[in-house]
Amino acid sequence: MARVANRKKIEHLLENLPAEKGVYIMRGRGGEVLYVGKAVNLRARVRSYFRKKGDGRYFVRLLPALLEDIEVIITPGEQDALVLERRLIQRYRPRFNIDLQDDKSFLSIALGGGAFPRLMLARRRPHSGEELRWFGPYTSATAARETFRLAQQAFGLRICPDRAMKNRSRPCLLHGMGRCRAPCVGLVDQEQYALAVKGAVAFLRGDRTPLVEGLRERMLQAAQNEEFELAARLRDRLRAVERALAEQPVIDAARSDLDVVGSFREGKRGVVVILHVRSGCLLGISRLPFQDEGGLEEEGLRQALARHFLSGADVPSRLLLPPVEDEGDAAETEALAGWLSGLRGSRVTIGRCGRGAERKLLQMARQNAEEFFRRRLDESARREERLARLQKRFDLGRLPRRIECVDLSTLQGGQSVGALTAMVDGEPQPSEYRRFRIKQSAVDNDLAMMQEVVERRLRRLREEGKPFPDLLLLDGGYTHLQAVEKILKQNGWDVELAAIAKGRYRRRQGGREVDEFFRPGRKNPIVLRPQDDDLMLLVRLRDEAHRFALAYHRRLRLKERLGPVRE
Repeated sequence: MARVANRKKIEHLLENLPAEKGVYIMRGRGGEVLYVGKAVNLRARVRSYFRKKGDGRYFVRLLPALLEDIEVIITPGEQDALVLERRLIQRYRPRFNIDLQDDKSFLSIALGGGAFPRLMLARRRPHSGEELRWFGPYTSATAARETFRLAQQAFGLRICPDRAMKNRSRPCLLHGMGRCRAPCVGLVDQEQYALAVKGAVAFLRGDRTPLVEGLRERMLQAAQNEEFELAARLRDRLRAVERALAEQPVIDAARSDLDVVGSFREGKRGVVVILHVRSGCLLGISRLPFQDEGGLEEEGLRQALARHFLSGADVPSRLLLPPVEDEGDAAETEALAGWLSGLRGSRVTIGRCGRGAERKLLQMARQNAEEFFRRRLDESARREERLARLQKRFDLGRLPRRIECVDLSTLQGGQSVGALTAMVDGEPQPSEYRRFRIKQSAVDNDLAMMQEVVERRLRRLREEGKPFPDLLLLDGGYTHLQAVEKILKQNGWDVELAAIAKGRYRRRQGGREVDEFFRPGRKNPIVLRPQDDDLMLLVRLRDEAHRFALAYHRRLRLKERLGPVRE
């Protein structure tokens, strides 16, 4: 059943792919990046994965079950797609990209850890813990280690663990060798160390010109002084750096650092796309949907940019915006440049030139904005259609834009809890989830506990002046539906109800148990079938409520077992 629903979703995703050059990103549940690839024709390439004899790789067989979304980024040329593909693979480390499966062949360099960041070599990136800045992975382990050693020697960053740094009373041997500034014993202050970190970050990001030129000068000077062993070592270091940070095709021949902004709008809705170009290479893309009642594309663009940079995004030294003819907009541009300069701490220039390479970049940004807008609009229409079918199926008085689901969790009457999850326009809203500890009802009475949770939820909404949900879904059978319906009548609340449970007779379709939906006044339940993608919305919400309730219940049980913490 889920397999059929997922197949329909994939078919819809394939229908909306553009026939352009670019990069495609396959995502699984929770936004996990499964695979990144490039294509001369995105539509034809991605479709080839789902043909019977289109692709023989093993992971392709798993895609129908894992795939949730396909994201595309349009590029001006195939070479640009190649560069962007490599950057995205380095950034996301997808599980199915072959060149990242063998961790023994790929090293990354990490930088982070308190006031005096530590330089580290690592093969695996942790899923949680302290935030680190990552560089790589490097295809050559030898080049990665040499680059690491060179960065540490050139900038004097520590490589010792935090525990060793805190317990040290005198500088280590690396300080005597001139490879560490010894922050462990206070031989460098935080400000000087921060400057060294800034230089190391620039070097590891690819700005190798100052360091390479310095190495070359030192090598030549050593050769002139007949220090041939030192000159040979410097030559090897220089080759390692050039091998680790090899020249790559760029989308900007001037190797600029800038953000290129494009926008697309229809009516009140629109989207702003920002291409992040660093050292001439496209490192990433940000998409900022907006809605503005004024109907002015320029105003929506400015609001989206303000929201983006206020969120803590990196402010570049230059911003490239679409050209305008209105003098008033030019004045607003100057104000925006002044505001961004204040955020950055140095001057930020804003250009609106549409010539040469910059014109191509602006076209690329707008093309990506339009493609994303069309795709988002189509997804919105598909959700509306699904909700309309659900409204007709359940005979609801209005479109169920907001659906809430209530579930219970208990274990032999201990730590009984209730949980509520919410879905708006077909999408889960985790910020709207709520938890309830059962306070009044008997812990062995499911119906009374369900009544308590629903009543407390609706009373809170009434007190806060908020509207009731368009549909309230109960994780239970027809008896739960009747019990909650009784509470609604007693309080005079008009709320549409439905319940979901496994079939009483354990009906089977395709060898699997199926869910049944109950509605007030309807004798027979509505049975979920594989093609019912409207009902699958409710199944998805029920499963989320069950997960949320169970997690809360486990947390309370663990807390009860551990007991109070003694001071």
